[in-house]
Amino acid sequence: MNSVLKYTIFAWLLRIESVGRFYTSLKMRIALLPKFRTHLIIFLIISIDSAAQFPISLNQAIDSAIKNNLTIQNENLKSDYAKVLIKSATVIPSTNITSEMGQINSAYFDTKVGISQNLSFPTVYSKQKQLYTEEWKATLWSASLKKAELKRMVSETFYNYLFWKEKQTLLKNLDTIYSTLLEKASLRLQKGESNILEKTTFETQQSAISMQLSLVQQEIKVLENNFQLLLNTRFPYFPAKICFKYPELNFENWQNAVPNHPSLLLVQQQVEIAKATTHTEQAKLLPDLILGYTNTSMKGLGADDRLYGASHRFHIAQIGVGIPLFATSQKARIKASIINEQINQNNYQIEKAGLYAKINSVFEQYQRQKNVVRLYEIQYLKNIKIINKTAEKQLQNGEINYLDLVMLINQTSNIQSSYLNDVHLLNQSAIQLEYLLNL
Repeated sequence: MNSVLKYTIFAWLLRIESVGRFYTSLKMRIALLPKFRTHLIIFLIISIDSAAQFPISLNQAIDSAIKNNLTIQNENLKSDYAKVLIKSATVIPSTNITSEMGQINSAYFDTKVGISQNLSFPTVYSKQKQLYTEEWKATLWSASLKKAELKRMVSETFYNYLFWKEKQTLLKNLDTIYSTLLEKASLRLQKGESNILEKTTFETQQSAISMQLSLVQQEIKVLENNFQLLLNTRFPYFPAKICFKYPELNFENWQNAVPNHPSLLLVQQQVEIAKATTHTEQAKLLPDLILGYTNTSMKGLGADDRLYGASHRFHIAQIGVGIPLFATSQKARIKASIINEQINQNNYQIEKAGLYAKINSVFEQYQRQKNVVRLYEIQYLKNIKIINKTAEKQLQNGEINYLDLVMLINQTSNIQSSYLNDVHLLNQSAIQLEYLLNL
């Protein structure tokens, strides 16, 4: 009985231990469940992010690029750096503290403590601060220029993408047409209603279209990568489908917009920096200021017949100026700075003339392309509809063969492709002109 009882107790202990292990394991699994669920959700989000693409408007794309682009962030940091540097304009040299001990005035042991400070003339500090302020303004115009360039690049990439998507749509339609014609030509060849030339012609046309379509798809992929690089966002975006023709620009009083272009303002700011540099160098010819104070003891009999000990202190104030007697090198720096002013003035005139020349050139190109596109829309595209409708009717009535149809298809597709190319050139001119006018 004792052995049976021992065996029963031992079995129950094993069962209790097994239940305890199961309970501990269950608690660990329950504890890990939220972590597993969290990791699973994160994994799914990352998978969705990497696989999905999201449409974005042009204005949203520009805002995102300006906010996230590293080049713009770097320009903003440069502005912050230059702004903080303004506070360093007033650089005061170290204060001199001296101490003397010994037989300074007589055979008695005396002590002397002095403090002195050299200062530049206050005008030097004000001119230096003005110089740093002008340099800070230059960083602001540089950041504005980078933003304008980024806006242009985003707009160009956006509408280039739309252009190639239109090309892709055109080629897909042609591919569908030639696939249908090839299928019909194969049936006609089997029935003996046509020869091998008809089928071979359609095969050749379809192969050419397929090759062009492949090249267009590669171009679209490159543009998607460039677009993502400009936006510098975590989520992959692509340009939202809108009219691929850039909105018409308003050129009223465009002459007033030229002086406000960031590139011209940046060069103009370099002129202000050169002037501030000259004023700073000229201010350095002003005398330095020297201020000092000395506290000393003078043991012994004084001139007033009084006996003075170590506790009696005498005070001395010092005021002086440092005159730049040897100012040849500083005058040379001033002369060089004046020459630099003239250089920057010339750079401003060169930049201004170049900007006007670019605007006139791009404006003429824009007007020319606008007239060409208008001609397509008024006449050529309407003719395409008439040609397609007539060709379809003649084909149904047997008044035109398939090879003549190929010629008509190629003719209309060439017109459509040329129209897309001219709209593309119009878009580029409009975007470039908008950038030059800082609209």
